[in-house]
Amino acid sequence: MDRKQGVQTPVRVEFARSSHSRDGTPTLVPVRDGGTQVKAVVLVLDADVSLEMGKDILCRREINAAGDLGHRYDPTASGPNAVHIGELRQEDAFGLDVVLYSVIGENISPLIAEHLAELAIRSARCQAGRERRDGISYLQNALANGIRTPLSEAYRHQILLKTGTASLTEAWAACRPE
Repeated sequence: MDRKQGVQTPVRVEFARSSHSRDGTPTLVPVRDGGTQVKAVVLVLDADVSLEMGKDILCRREINAAGDLGHRYDPTASGPNAVHIGELRQEDAFGLDVVLYSVIGENISPLIAEHLAELAIRSARCQAGRERRDGISYLQNALANGIRTPLSEAYRHQILLKTGTASLTEAWAACRPE
């Protein structure tokens, strides 16, 4: 599978969704207000993968059901956890015929750094923290990959403040009971 590195996201994103499967971890999702476009990676599927199959793959990835080949993307799905797939074509598709991207709704309120830090710390203390799928690790990985949003620096600062630590690595360790 090829990858196109450093591609500008087609939408503005922010840490605006609390992920149930990650014990409340704040995750990056497209936002209506605020946010910023960030650099991303486009995974280039083989030419024999149909558009429908590509949507199924992306949908399964978003709901942590990658191995569930029976799960199909439903464009009519509704509700707070519905996954929708956007499409970019031709001049907006980075030299590809079509680029698919996921759109999942915002669900964090209030969307402020202090609340994001509380969610991240709580997730680090849960099973997600044991697996490094928690909010502190997610933020650390985003920052390491050059992703900066309007809230990311204040979010990082609030985690350090609330854990009394000097780095996100120390903050994660301070949240773990091991």
